[in-house]
Amino acid sequence: HSAGDLPAAELAYRRGFEAASGTPRWQAVAAIQIARRWSTPGQVDQELLHLLKRCRHALVGDTGHQTAALLLQLDAHIAHKSTMAIGADVATTDPGQGPALARGTLAALPDDCDPGVRCEVLNECRWGLYDQASPAELLAISTQLHDAAISAQSGYFRSESLVALAIDQVRLGQIRRALSVVETHREHLAHSPRMLGTWLQGTLDTLMDLWRGDFPAAADRIFGEAQRTVEQLEASRVVPAGT
Repeated sequence: HSAGDLPAAELAYRRGFEAASGTPRWQAVAAIQIARRWSTPGQVDQELLHLLKRCRHALVGDTGHQTAALLLQLDAHIAHKSTMAIGADVATTDPGQGPALARGTLAALPDDCDPGVRCEVLNECRWGLYDQASPAELLAISTQLHDAAISAQSGYFRSESLVALAIDQVRLGQIRRALSVVETHREHLAHSPRMLGTWLQGTLDTLMDLWRGDFPAAADRIFGEAQRTVEQLEASRVVPAGT
């Protein structure tokens, strides 16, 4: 997963899930990693939601401290996968999922929990609220995610938090701050590269070109650098190339 080979990572975690049969906690750990996969926009990933709910049900009655953290992460992923980029015609009508679940999970997240767990929950709940919440509410979450990523010393979540910050700041018109965050993300990738890093950075750069009205520069990125990146991602079987 860290190297960016998402299909291989999911296969490995699925093997781990199967090997952990009979140990609900370890199966939940594997399911949380599997849930980081990209799902097709506009559709409910029913297979993944079923897996997450199955793991959650298996943990009912387990009052251990580790279980509480696992339940928060499972709920965060369920909130994300049942809501984001899904139209009203196919979205779940279950009041226990989606934005309500995201807000409830955030409210239950303790301040002193493990930084890695905090990152997972904040990141997924923000996506679970993305199509419903205001930019200001999302910025508050992405700011917390940024702080948690630093505490966790996670290159993955550091990148995720910077991308989230930049997007939320642009939506609020905080362009100077967003430009600074975009440059920070570029510097971060130089020290902690990830396979999707070039694609993410190019997307942010194109966004800023469009905001400044530099349409020729944006076109050059989209039909030049971005197209080459997508071709490389497709050749590597990385799903985001098609989203």
